[in-house]
Amino acid sequence: MAYVRQATITDADKINELSRFLGYSNTTSDEAQQRLAYLLESTNDDVWVCEVNGHIAGWLHGFKAHRLASDMFYEIGGLVVDTKVRKQGVGKLLVGQAYQYAQQLNLELRVRCNSKRVETHEFYNRLGFTQAKQQSVFSKR
Repeated sequence: MAYVRQATITDADKINELSRFLGYSNTTSDEAQQRLAYLLESTNDDVWVCEVNGHIAGWLHGFKAHRLASDMFYEIGGLVVDTKVRKQGVGKLLVGQAYQYAQQLNLELRVRCNSKRVETHEFYNRLGFTQAKQQSVFSKR
């Protein structure tokens, strides 16, 4: 049985472990706990996990995106599903939770996705998302 719940600080190591599946950096256990603690204390961020048979099978981070020149929206900042349970509804449950929450706030739900992740694009299309635009990300240190 799968269900979605709010993450707790004790979920940090499992969330960190799942994040490595998508090639996210090798974050230490302490760093993962600090990051999750910050998000759990934030009034702007939400973290949910999906449990399947008592094990965390995926997580989703959502946040209220405030913009100066446009309306606020709710954005999925990260979504990871364990490769062992992909295509079994875990991602759909997590996105559904974020969508319900965005609706409660009367906000549009958005997600950004790396152009290389074609399967992920298809996943969001199946859930009713439409591509709003293409963009490039620039970075400078």
